[in-house]
Amino acid sequence: MNLAHFAINADDPDASRTFYESVFGWQFQAFGPPGFFRIATGDDGLPGALQKRRDLVEGQPTIGLECTFGVEDVDAIARRK
Repeated sequence: MNLAHFAINADDPDASRTFYESVFGWQFQAFGPPGFFRIATGDDGLPGALQKRRDLVEGQPTIGLECTFGVEDVDAIARRK
């Protein structure tokens, strides 16, 4: 299992972008809707995104980091308990 993608949700994407550029040296490229950026972390195997915070459930803003994990056999993982 490996971390395949991550997304950071931010109230102020521009300020967040400045922070992550300064602290980690990440590079950002505007992509898609306003307030959405692709992140180049310096590791081609770990793509990321920075996006304007939104409510996926009405009245409940998305907080935290969103992560997508890649596995070789999803059925085998689903059978684990």
